[in-house]
Amino acid sequence: MSNFISKGFRATSRFLRLEWAFFKNCLTRDIQYRGNFFLVFLMDIIWYAVNLGFFEVIYLNTATIAGYTRNDVFFFMATTFVIDAIDMTFFASGIWQISDFIRKGEFDLILSKPVSPLVYSTMRYVSFGSLLDLIFALGLLTIAFFNLEVSPTALDVLAYIVLALSGLIVMYSIQVFFCCVRIYFRQCFDRLTVGISSSISTCYAS
Repeated sequence: MSNFISKGFRATSRFLRLEWAFFKNCLTRDIQYRGNFFLVFLMDIIWYAVNLGFFEVIYLNTATIAGYTRNDVFFFMATTFVIDAIDMTFFASGIWQISDFIRKGEFDLILSKPVSPLVYSTMRYVSFGSLLDLIFALGLLTIAFFNLEVSPTALDVLAYIVLALSGLIVMYSIQVFFCCVRIYFRQCFDRLTVGISSSISTCYAS
């Protein structure tokens, strides 16, 4: 048992060091292209505003939707934004390039590295513009929570975290699936993959 825990600790430590190296490299890159850094942030804020505005218009004409009040939906949407922001910050940039790595033969080099190919290819690029979105989304989630005026138990909080992480895993898996399938269909999934990443998380609020 102690040997298992020791191996798990070393693996986790190794992963964190690798991710820290990715983090520093990507920060250097984004600092060099500040315009892109802020444009990514602005685009996602507009996307958030459009989604919130859509439900705001609906609730101008009704008090509830299938029993959900405005504050309930606001909390669902804020959760969606947090899940999407985590994905866009740590996974999406790398996932979108998997099929290109495979098609160009660059994935062979990734396979030769002493680290999980999936971890290396999907977590190699950190988007700092989306990191700002994550901070913004967490702020919205905090506001939404206080608007609910509820007192959740520790079990409720744990269940919420587990379900949110499950949603993130589902989102991650679907994106990886479509990117890997593209090797057989060339460029026909280019637009579909981008659309999936921005729309699938919205389904959680429906």
